[in-house]
Amino acid sequence: MRLALMGLTIDHPQAVPVAFRGEDDLQGYDMLVWAPDGLLAEYADAGLARLPQPLVSPAASVALLADARRRREDLRRFLAGGRVIVVVPPAPEGLWVHVIEDVQPFDALELLPVRGLRARDAEGAAGVFRAGQPFADFIAAAPYTPRIQATFAAFPGVPICFAAPDDAPAGGYIYHHPGHVLLLPLPTDAAPAARARLLDALPALAARLEQQGAATTLPPWAEAWRLPGEAALRERLRTLRAERERVRQSLEQAEGALAQLLSRKALLGGHGGALLGAAAEAFEALGAVATAGYLGMDSLVIEDGARAGLVLLVEGNAAALPADALSRMDGLLRDVQQGYRQPLKGILVSQDPAADGGAGTADDLAERRVAEAGHCWLMAPELLALAEGGAAAAGLERIFATRGRPAPPIDWRAALSGDA
Repeated sequence: MRLALMGLTIDHPQAVPVAFRGEDDLQGYDMLVWAPDGLLAEYADAGLARLPQPLVSPAASVALLADARRRREDLRRFLAGGRVIVVVPPAPEGLWVHVIEDVQPFDALELLPVRGLRARDAEGAAGVFRAGQPFADFIAAAPYTPRIQATFAAFPGVPICFAAPDDAPAGGYIYHHPGHVLLLPLPTDAAPAARARLLDALPALAARLEQQGAATTLPPWAEAWRLPGEAALRERLRTLRAERERVRQSLEQAEGALAQLLSRKALLGGHGGALLGAAAEAFEALGAVATAGYLGMDSLVIEDGARAGLVLLVEGNAAALPADALSRMDGLLRDVQQGYRQPLKGILVSQDPAADGGAGTADDLAERRVAEAGHCWLMAPELLALAEGGAAAAGLERIFATRGRPAPPIDWRAALSGDA
């Protein structure tokens, strides 16, 4: 039996680690053991915040939600093949994500094609197993103390694990024809031998669950026979499922389009690759060819026919140019200029996280130094306004012609007022 482990690591000869965000197809495995708590390690990046619950960055949120849609279908097909999914119940609201312009808890249990799992927090509760066959034999083969993080106000199956003091269900078995879902709190004892015994006992349990499921499978003649009203309900379900699929596709398209649109806002407050990608997209919208990455994560080269420019991205408050920004620009120009016949135009793009959105408030000394060097200094909202303004050629011409700050100032507030 091939076991896929997702979100946890257990050393076992039959176990293969699978990343939630990876491209691995689960259909090549016989059983999946999944700990959703492992999502935090996969999607925590430099933008992780703690509120008290961890909140991943907007970029990581987009990736997580996209991967969740793919894994939801993967899990559905896995169960449709009659296989077993073992889920380690996570703590409710253990991870928060950015959704559009809001933040929401990410409920990993909603990826399962079962309904009625309403989890509530139970961190620190003591747990006990009480179950009939085949679960009693499994518990005897791999005895351990459950690690309770959540209990369930309602459990749409057979509870086999209970939490003190109110004896609420903390795990159990759900038959999802023709597959099987087992919610199983992992042991507090993290010793490798104890975890290996758990995996040793799972295949025997899975085999008995599959036999139990097969016993409820109807013979072909009974499958073909219809009870009164069954045909109409089947047709109704077919219609609703087709409608749900159309809505799902439309929702994914709209979410993708909005995520692509919102990625441009990384110019205003993004970091690293997100900021670099947004800057390259803005200059390409102005008609330039942007080459990003080989100079580092804070710079790119743009080309427009016979003209070329070196762009340096400066994170932080736009009103005060960091002292080393011009030194960094000079060093980059020395490194890159030899590859170009024409003089490279220096272009500095500063973010402006000030609460009042005060683009255009650069200090005079920094502006004079930029102008004397022949560089153009743009605030991120100004570049975004030029890119979104629809007059691409004029915007690029203005950048190449500017020494210091743009004059007259770019009215970025009007350009970015939106269509609300």
